[in-house]
Amino acid sequence: MVDRLHMSKGERRNQGDSTRSTRRQNAQVLWPAVIASWKDYPPQLTLDSQRVGGKAVGLFQLPAPWVPRFIVLTQAFQERFKRTKDALRTLRQLPETERELISEFVQTGSIEGGVPRHVLIRSNSSAEDLLLRGAYKSYPVTPTDEAIADGLSCS
Repeated sequence: MVDRLHMSKGERRNQGDSTRSTRRQNAQVLWPAVIASWKDYPPQLTLDSQRVGGKAVGLFQLPAPWVPRFIVLTQAFQERFKRTKDALRTLRQLPETERELISEFVQTGSIEGGVPRHVLIRSNSSAEDLLLRGAYKSYPVTPTDEAIADGLSCS
């Protein structure tokens, strides 16, 4: 343990910056920007409506066979999107593992096993529950990065 009482003001400031960086790094690891319904995640990821939205929390609680595959762009994605103000750039800057989840979803999202004609992009409020069902608009888009980015910009 570091004795902060015997550190200079500059040393304490540098130590604080280091702590903030570690928290930021942990947040990126702990809170992904993309969560896929067919993968296993701890409940603190899938059941936090502030991070994934109320509709997603409800869907994650249902048995997997009852729900079609879906992905959630989490609050971490939304924060990046707000900074870049460019949905396509935000999608393309995702870590490779998260981009692969989106690609896997698009490639296997159809019941027939082929690439679907469209995917639905839907806003998802953290306060959404059954009482607000249908209050948010869905945007059908072709399954390309550009069309998905356009849909995200509309939602």
